[in-house]
Amino acid sequence: MVYSTRIALLGFGRIEHAAFEAFFRVAGRRCPAYAQEVDFRVADFIIVDAADEAARAAVAAAGLVARAVVLGQPAMEGALLHLARPLNLMQVVRSLDPVVASGQEPAADTLAEGQVVAAPEGGDAAVRPPRRRRGLHLDHILVVDDSEIALRFMATHLQRFGFQIHLAKSGEEALRRVAERRFEFVFLDVRMEGLDGFQTCKAIKRADYPAGGAAPTVVMLTCLAGAADRLRGAMAGADAYLTKPLREVELLKLVGEREVARHAYADTAPASTRR
Repeated sequence: MVYSTRIALLGFGRIEHAAFEAFFRVAGRRCPAYAQEVDFRVADFIIVDAADEAARAAVAAAGLVARAVVLGQPAMEGALLHLARPLNLMQVVRSLDPVVASGQEPAADTLAEGQVVAAPEGGDAAVRPPRRRRGLHLDHILVVDDSEIALRFMATHLQRFGFQIHLAKSGEEALRRVAERRFEFVFLDVRMEGLDGFQTCKAIKRADYPAGGAAPTVVMLTCLAGAADRLRGAMAGADAYLTKPLREVELLKLVGEREVARHAYADTAPASTRR
């Protein structure tokens, strides 16, 4: 039986809770494995919203500050890790991985950007200069919609995962962007002038990519996700659907589940490759 490191959440709003819960639903399949713990007093680590005074006070009163991963400001003296906002789910996961694997504080050269490690007992606070964790990069997402409001909505909420967001207003522009760089996700509005979402999706999925590269995950955005539209989307190669008006929780759950699963597969695939 694989042991799962137990993680509790303290503070945070509904949207951020949804993002974390999406991770916990698939986190048992990765290594190290994580599981959500309701009672923070028995958790291995506690992820704390720094802006929530009640959450900070509860951790301090229980004497569990040394287990705390604090997101945002103000800093919490003695906490295991401090991570900058906005919420970047993969940054949290990757910052915890080396701690869980070694049972020790992460080394200086594995720190994520904006991360601070608690000072040794009796020492001065050690604030690390901003740097990226070795091997950490910003994944890119392309959002394609002829509505400026829809584009801004997607950009605002997807930044919670630390993605680099690119915007396009037509299928033709989307195909040019995909030819120029690698995207992890492409969100496509179904109804657009010129190339519609289905045509654009089919072209993206059938395009040639560099050796070892794969087509991005394509998510269709539609007002009417009926059987006919879903069939057309499946025939075009679409991976998922989101219905307009978009809801933050559904968007973050979809991205969180697929992103964490993708990183989990990337980490474990080499070990499972047949010889």
